[in-house]
Amino acid sequence: PETRSEAVIPLMVENRVLGVLDLQSEKNIRFHENDMLVLRSLADSIALAVESTRLYDSLERHADQLSGILEINYALSSILDLDELLEQVVHMLQKRFGYPFIHIFTVHSGRRKVIYQAGTARQSNSLKKRSFAFNLDAKKGMVPYVARSGKSLLANDISREPLYEPSKVPPHNTQSELDIPLNFGNEVLGVLDLQSDQLNAFDQEDVNLFEGFASGIAVAMRNANLFRSEQWRRRVADSFQNIAGLLSTNLELSKVLDDILTALEKNLPCDSSAIWLIDDPDGDHGEQRPLKLAAVHGTTRQKVTESRVESQAVRDWLDRAVVLSVPVIRTPRDPYGPLGTACGYPSNYSS
Repeated sequence: PETRSEAVIPLMVENRVLGVLDLQSEKNIRFHENDMLVLRSLADSIALAVESTRLYDSLERHADQLSGILEINYALSSILDLDELLEQVVHMLQKRFGYPFIHIFTVHSGRRKVIYQAGTARQSNSLKKRSFAFNLDAKKGMVPYVARSGKSLLANDISREPLYEPSKVPPHNTQSELDIPLNFGNEVLGVLDLQSDQLNAFDQEDVNLFEGFASGIAVAMRNANLFRSEQWRRRVADSFQNIAGLLSTNLELSKVLDDILTALEKNLPCDSSAIWLIDDPDGDHGEQRPLKLAAVHGTTRQKVTESRVESQAVRDWLDRAVVLSVPVIRTPRDPYGPLGTACGYPSNYSS
């Protein structure tokens, strides 16, 4: 219309503006003070109705979220396989709450990695098969930060988040990201990662909701890890019992050592293994105790022997293991050992 008069009244509740009531007229001087009194009263009623509706919707949404969390936690409590557990978590969350991109990473402090375990995107299986991971000590990256700090991090506009680092984790046009730590006691077991291709996709209610849910996930992960550890211990015990039986037979030492390495490969995630024996163990060699390669799997005896002969660093690595009274776990900063050199492993290989 050809507006000649207009009255605009704010819709306010407790000094908060919820909107405006706007009336227009084609007549001049259409609104008077008496009209304004009525309109202000009407605006107050509208504001209260809007606020009541918002509160009801918020409470209903919150109740629905809590119901969903209880439902999911109940379902997870009976799953003791870690891989199945994490797959169920991401897909149940997506189905219940509608978030399109949900991922879970597990934290491996010894390897200094945050490893991709499950997700709802089509590329999830590929990422898991390739063992996609973040460096736990990376200076940039929201997931590594949350894994180190044990604190949630919300970025509703990733262009404004200094820690954000693009990655291969979907979506590739991320606009918002929410990362929640999976804490059990003082230990961070993993990170729940939610991403969106929309700005401002998450709010503080989402943070509170998923922080509460994360506790249940962490407990379920802990139970699954304990169950897996117990199964592993039983397998190892059975293997050792079999090895003990071999030691009491008249088999050649080379056969026994080969069977020991075979048993290790069944119970440990190793690609190669070797046993070195002290040559002339009764001799007085001081700290320089000569070693000989007694058994090897995953590469050739010649390659391992040559790696030791040709590299002082390799010899030092072995000598260190001999004189120490505790196991030596290699870090990416350590020199190569004989198997790493012989097999041509990357510098961050585990040993």
